[in-house]
Amino acid sequence: AVATDRVNQRQKGILVRKLRKHLGDLRGHKIAVWGLAFKPKTDDIRESPAISLIDSVLADGGRVSAHDPIAGENASKLYKD
Repeated sequence: AVATDRVNQRQKGILVRKLRKHLGDLRGHKIAVWGLAFKPKTDDIRESPAISLIDSVLADGGRVSAHDPIAGENASKLYKD
């Protein structure tokens, strides 16, 4: 279980590493994210890979435009902007 958790956490960072590789510095870049929930058709954003991605992009100075027709309201509570 511990090894699985480590792999799952590492997986969450793959996309942001690819963005950095392709775009370089994320400052000034706007990244679109479609789908915020952990599972489709729910509003459950706990441990969502999308939230990890958004946090990483924002920490690197990038901007994010995100949409989820069901989970969007819960995500907007995390990010006031």
